[in-house]
Amino acid sequence: MPCLNSLCLDNNFDKQQFSREERQQIFMKLEIIKCNIDNDLDHQLQLSYQNKKYKLTIEQHWFYRVITPLLIRAQHPINQALRDANLHPNDIDDVILVGGATKLKALRSMVSKLFGRLPSCNLNPELVVSIGAGVQAGLVEKNTALDDIVLTDVCPFTLGTEILDDFDNPGQMLPIIERNSIVPISVERDLYTSKDYQTTMRVNIYQGEHRQVHRNICLGELKISVPKDKVGKQPVTVRYSYDMSGLLEVDVKVKSTGKTYNKVINNAPGALTDEQISRAKATLSQLKFHPRDSEKNRSLVARAERIYSCSLGSKREDVGQLISRFEHILDNQNPREIQQAQVVFSEALDSFDSERWF
Repeated sequence: MPCLNSLCLDNNFDKQQFSREERQQIFMKLEIIKCNIDNDLDHQLQLSYQNKKYKLTIEQHWFYRVITPLLIRAQHPINQALRDANLHPNDIDDVILVGGATKLKALRSMVSKLFGRLPSCNLNPELVVSIGAGVQAGLVEKNTALDDIVLTDVCPFTLGTEILDDFDNPGQMLPIIERNSIVPISVERDLYTSKDYQTTMRVNIYQGEHRQVHRNICLGELKISVPKDKVGKQPVTVRYSYDMSGLLEVDVKVKSTGKTYNKVINNAPGALTDEQISRAKATLSQLKFHPRDSEKNRSLVARAERIYSCSLGSKREDVGQLISRFEHILDNQNPREIQQAQVVFSEALDSFDSERWF
């Protein structure tokens, strides 16, 4: 409540002297002023403080000064989203404002400066929220009226596990599912034992963007048994699977024994019934394969291998490098990068194929 804090500071009021009910009343009055701040330069606010009545004038320029830090903070997630999507503001076709607060001229001005264009103001920003929420609920319910609508959702935070750094210090975050990955998604990583003859391994599950796990949120852990062996000789495959309902399923498989451990983490306990959780797990199970095993990627690699075997000299080297780059992207298991690489890879193979006829 920056407006209330600034109001108390500017008028030498002790915020703690207001009761909870009085603070709520002042907050509601300030909310009404906020909704009308662009219509008039001055607004009157009446309140009681230590048994005295006060009549204060809330000026438009005071309000803009108070919310400036919030507008600056709002720019960070916008810029972060653009960077994550590898987009420049000039690449955006249109800017749609969502939510009642976007009616503020100060916020619209900030968006205009950020994107170098005026945002679309022909849609009711509050109606956009309600329609979007309704569509989302219908899709989660699998309503037949929405069969022709596909809604793309993303993972809002990075999900990972704890590993040792290059100097064998614990506490390093290994991202498994990166933030803004399109969901549903399933990604696996191979981990190895860190000590000679260790018999157990603990897989800690974290959510957050910091490289140190203690700065992130711990969602749970899995304790698994591994056969005694030299350091680094016992690999385990850790797979994270995440869906639109916020359900995270973690599978850990010990490669030498084939034993699998499983843990399901629900971000909204009670929001999903047992039947819905079972359906979500069944859907996620269909995603539990490595990208290199998908039919499309296997077909592309097989085609490239055929061109490689029919080529000689520098052309064979070029095709080999092309295959290596594509397989490297598959190993990273980033769906967006794989989709882009498939297009580039296919076009390059078309080019090599056309050369074989001349």
